[in-house]
Amino acid sequence: MKRRFFLMALLWLSGFWVTFQADAWAQLPDFDEEDEDAPEPVKPKSRKAEEKKAAKDAKTGKKKGKAKEDPPAAPVPEPVPEPVPEPPPPPKPTPRVDLVIVGPGDDVYTLYGHAALLVREDPHGPIEQARVYNFGITDFKKPNYAYNFLTGRVNFWGDDKSFRAARSGWVREDRTVVRYPLNLTPEQTAQLIWRLEHDVKPEFREYRYDTFRENCATRLRDAIDEAVGGAIFAQLWGVQTGRTYHDEVRRAFTADFLLLFGSEFPTGIEMERQRNAWEMMFLPEYLGFWLQRVTVSGPEGPMPLLSDPLVVHQRQGPYPLGNHPQAGQWVIGVWAFLVVAGALFVRRLGRRLRGAMLLLFALPSVAWGTVLVALNLWSCWPDVRESFLLLCFMPLDLLLLWPAVTLLLNRNFRFRAMRFYLWGRLLVALAVSVLTPFVTLLHGPVAPRFLAVAGLFWALCCLTRREQTVACEPVGPSEPIRSDESDQKMPAVETLLADEAPGGVSTSEEMAEELGAGEVIFKRAVPVDAAGKMESSDE
Repeated sequence: MKRRFFLMALLWLSGFWVTFQADAWAQLPDFDEEDEDAPEPVKPKSRKAEEKKAAKDAKTGKKKGKAKEDPPAAPVPEPVPEPVPEPPPPPKPTPRVDLVIVGPGDDVYTLYGHAALLVREDPHGPIEQARVYNFGITDFKKPNYAYNFLTGRVNFWGDDKSFRAARSGWVREDRTVVRYPLNLTPEQTAQLIWRLEHDVKPEFREYRYDTFRENCATRLRDAIDEAVGGAIFAQLWGVQTGRTYHDEVRRAFTADFLLLFGSEFPTGIEMERQRNAWEMMFLPEYLGFWLQRVTVSGPEGPMPLLSDPLVVHQRQGPYPLGNHPQAGQWVIGVWAFLVVAGALFVRRLGRRLRGAMLLLFALPSVAWGTVLVALNLWSCWPDVRESFLLLCFMPLDLLLLWPAVTLLLNRNFRFRAMRFYLWGRLLVALAVSVLTPFVTLLHGPVAPRFLAVAGLFWALCCLTRREQTVACEPVGPSEPIRSDESDQKMPAVETLLADEAPGGVSTSEEMAEELGAGEVIFKRAVPVDAAGKMESSDE
């Protein structure tokens, strides 16, 4: 009986406990199992216990704060509102790049013009804040600058500065400034700006200057061509212009006649070869001209690479370049004609004067021939090498100093070897000059070559005395001349020779030199050998 009663009580307590726990679990809030920050559930009290506690508090009048407070109930999490997305920032403007072409100025180093690139980070901002990338900077005060320039060993470098500073310098020099906006995609613009910033870094900015292949214009041409994927080279390499580097040198040097005159001499084969549009863009003026004819792919199809030009400053003075680029050749041609005409009168002069005239050709020919040899050996510029003018002016003409000094000292000597040398030089120079317009390999300025031909003819006349005719009694072909007759029939000739010879009566060799014996027939006393024949003279 006791066992049954004990089991019944245990079952009743177990059921009561299960009911109580189910009631408490139903009142707990829902939490995820993975939420580690969720508060632990509070075990609820029974209803009878709560009523008993409330009655006890009201009966004893327990003051607030004296009794032990019940633990606070678990806070119910409030729903978190989703964050409102902020409006996106305004898009950053795409940079723009402009090609800047600067015209020639009054100084010699500005005669070819200049080119630069203008980068605007904000196309709508003031243009004075833009940056100018310039690759035409050098230092004229470096030692041996002239020698290094002539031999092609001068370094130039690139730099960037504000457009305001660059424009003020160009305006002060009164040079025309025009800018052409480039029509590039954002990717092409970024590529071009990266290339410019890379090329002006101190470790990469210097380059070996070449007037026709590596200068301020060609550096920009190559950078733009790289940005557009080689479109410039593909479209312009096959376009022939019919002009040479020497044509552009003449046009640039029309402002200075000495430079124009001197540029006719140190020219090689490469200077005279006709060039295409890609090669002619070494000149900033042609860079802007030909890039306007290049098209690139745009969002709406093919479009020109350059937009319409915008004039920043217009030159106020007269145009610095002249209109007669062939003036140097004409002057040299007239000079050659005068040399040929003067050579006909040189033969009438005396020995000392002819020696001085011979030096007028020998010394310049030796000097210029030496310069041409030095340029061929040491210059890095292919445009002054392989010059066929070396066949007209030669250092070997130093041999002509020997007969020139002999004539200056008024000494008699036979110059047959020197005359033979001059005849050979004259024929070679004449052949080169005549074949120049017809043989491509010999292309070059014709006027200096004809000047060399005229100079060689001048030197030949200095060594050849013109015949002088003397009126004397002719000698019959069958009548022998005897020595006893000479004393009676030669007084007039002896008197003439005595007047011309520096020391009184001339000897046989001096008479032959002065009067051209053997070619002029006059009555002269010569010894007769045993066979009745006349002895031959020196000439």
